[in-house]
Amino acid sequence: MRLLLVLILCSSCIRFPSYRSLIEPGATGRIVFRDAAVFTGTSTELLQHQDVWVEDGLITSVTPTSDAGTADLVIDARGKTLMPGLVDAHVHTTMNPLPPWYPASPNPTHNLDAFLYAGITTVNDLGGSWEDIVTLRQEIAEGKRLGPRIYFAGPIITHAGGYPVSMIRQAYGMLADLAIGTKLATEIRTPEEGALAVRKRFAAGATMIKVVIADIPRNAPRLTDAELDAIVHQAHQLGLHVIAHIDTSEDALIAARHHVDALAHGVETTVLTPEQAAELKASGIMMVPTLVNYERFCQIAQKRYLPLKLTVESEPVEVMAQFGPTYVDGAILPPGFFKWGDELEANVKVRSTNVRTAWEAGVPLVGGADAMGSVGTFAGDLHHELEMWVAAGLPPAEALLGATSRAAKFVTPRPSFGTIEPGKSADLLLIDGDPLQDISATQKIVIVVARGRIVQRLTP
Repeated sequence: MRLLLVLILCSSCIRFPSYRSLIEPGATGRIVFRDAAVFTGTSTELLQHQDVWVEDGLITSVTPTSDAGTADLVIDARGKTLMPGLVDAHVHTTMNPLPPWYPASPNPTHNLDAFLYAGITTVNDLGGSWEDIVTLRQEIAEGKRLGPRIYFAGPIITHAGGYPVSMIRQAYGMLADLAIGTKLATEIRTPEEGALAVRKRFAAGATMIKVVIADIPRNAPRLTDAELDAIVHQAHQLGLHVIAHIDTSEDALIAARHHVDALAHGVETTVLTPEQAAELKASGIMMVPTLVNYERFCQIAQKRYLPLKLTVESEPVEVMAQFGPTYVDGAILPPGFFKWGDELEANVKVRSTNVRTAWEAGVPLVGGADAMGSVGTFAGDLHHELEMWVAAGLPPAEALLGATSRAAKFVTPRPSFGTIEPGKSADLLLIDGDPLQDISATQKIVIVVARGRIVQRLTP
């Protein structure tokens, strides 16, 4: 990990990678997916031999296969699975996942294109510039550009000098803090400032509030009990859920005891006991584990980075090259990150076990990758997150529910998406294979549909 979480205090120029076009608008109108196996997101089974009809952006019917009806476009789905478009409940649209030795300007439009390319039709942004996000969300909603449906929390609320400001300042320097620190996080010093920060986000259209209950690097300042209570109380008064960035099991319990609604990340650096998991379940809190972003950290540190094929297809060659051993060998970690970095590497198996412990206790799990907000974690890595859940011992259907219907209800109480049912938005993903037998089948994308429009994926 000392080769990874890194600091290179250098004078290099900001890069502007050359991103290729990933998607184009495709067909719309009356469309039928004929003879598909359908994962509806409402059960753990596949419905075999189904016709799914789409018109005016909505799913109009799901019926046993027949030749009845006429369509503008008939898609032969025999031998394939049709499922809801994926929902990534933890992304950072206006950030980028590039390492400090390759400082590059974030490209939010590319990031949104990459999500759709990977079959992710809804994203929940948990930290970034709300001005940029609101503009992009409006353009997508008005049909001016293709893109996933966007929900957002706005800048993360943290105590003055706390994470992620502590990381930015130590790992990237004060110039980086000035450039992106205020867009990523808001520092508060009193309960009143915390409540005011919530009201500002609500006024800007935020659908969730994100706080930090962790000290990264170790001994970084943390929100006080009074500050956390003020934030949660104000958010709940306004009908907003609160999600907390955590690291340890104690962080998770603090969140639960202060009536936080969800955990952004699982328990990463300590063991989650069955008794602790039972307390989390009793509190009603949900968990977005993001196993994949910590897996990417460790892969880079150990010089074995293995990006998904989807990532290689959608990111520039020069960007992917930065995660190779030559660059990693030259990385220098600031002293403040030694302890935390070593803890991450030492708890690889513990993280997976913790997710299973939480699931067995009945804690609802929601799919999220921390895409674009964590070094080496890209738009399509939600697919690998689902693979890691299954490797941890969860059934494939549970992984799919966590990234479809459950994630949809997590980001909004009455979702118009996330399931395949008449009347729901036609956000769909046609894949080659059976994900209940092999969860990696979600990566074998045949067709993506966003709000009733076919997304033309421009493969290399």
